[in-house]
Amino acid sequence: MYHHIRSSIHKCFYMFHEMTTAIQPTKQYFCYCLKSSVSNRTYVGASINPEKRLKKHNGLLSGGAKYTKTNRPWVLKIVVSGFSTWKEALQFEYRWKKTRVSRKGITAFERREKCLNILLSKKLWKSQDLHLNFF
Repeated sequence: MYHHIRSSIHKCFYMFHEMTTAIQPTKQYFCYCLKSSVSNRTYVGASINPEKRLKKHNGLLSGGAKYTKTNRPWVLKIVVSGFSTWKEALQFEYRWKKTRVSRKGITAFERREKCLNILLSKKLWKSQDLHLNFF
């Protein structure tokens, strides 16, 4: 009898878990590139809400990165979406920042674009369904 009750409780728990996880929207994770409107500077970051994060970088909301306190206002130029986890978005951000290309004759933003193209051609990121939005 005890085993039967315990089994029924487990079934109810799993049914409830399946129902609630089906209802919850999946979180989206983004990487983005900002460009300063007053200088040649760029900034790459990750967020679950790039528009809100841009407001923070521009000082309209508290919590922007120290690096973006100067050279305001910042403009959103590229958003990469389609990451399954926060960890994937952070790994992509790190790689985007660390990928190097020659600085000769191109702007900081053009370098960021080249680095992004290199990154997206890598096997690890090619296999993912990533989406690019340019502004």
